[in-house]
Amino acid sequence: MIFAGIGWRAVTSKEDVINTIERAVELSAEGVSISAIAIPKFKGSQPFILEVAEHFGVPLISVDEEAMKTAQTRCATLSVHGLLKTGFASVAEGAALGAAGRDSELLVPKITGKNATCALARRHER
Repeated sequence: MIFAGIGWRAVTSKEDVINTIERAVELSAEGVSISAIAIPKFKGSQPFILEVAEHFGVPLISVDEEAMKTAQTRCATLSVHGLLKTGFASVAEGAALGAAGRDSELLVPKITGKNATCALARRHER
């Protein structure tokens, strides 16, 4: 399963997030399709995020603070701005890895789009 972790600024739009996710999928070099969209619980579920999930036909997963914290040690990127603003050095990667679980790997490190970020994580099936 592939989880698209996302972060966004207050001024973002549904299109910004969709375009950023699509770019991350293209960069995966494996032609993957996402299984779910993961957002940090502290961001809340804004209506346009639900529309993004509907656009891709996948569920929206809200990742709690503990899962975000646990995932931080496996993140590839660090954002000082993100750390100061949210308490997490990598929001998109933390959400993707947190949703995918302990036996997951980062497939595409955080990419930045217009007012949105996205990272892809793969859950290894047993």
